[in-house]
Amino acid sequence: MDEPTSGLDPNHRASLLSIIRRLSEKISVIMSTHISSDIEPTDRVLFLDSGHIVADVRSEEIEREYGSIDAAFGQLTAGVI
Repeated sequence: MDEPTSGLDPNHRASLLSIIRRLSEKISVIMSTHISSDIEPTDRVLFLDSGHIVADVRSEEIEREYGSIDAAFGQLTAGVI
């Protein structure tokens, strides 16, 4: 899914994220977003630049080494984007 919550009001955004989280318990979900809270919780995050993967990080590593997805993004893409 590409930016599935873009343009949604808060109520519809919350409803859609709830559906996506329920689906993710049964199937793999791949979603692109600029809103880090949309993908929490997550198993894995891939950071892209110009269509290329610049970092592939497991959620445990994000929490342990960076503290948050936003902090990981800042550190892993510094000078790349």
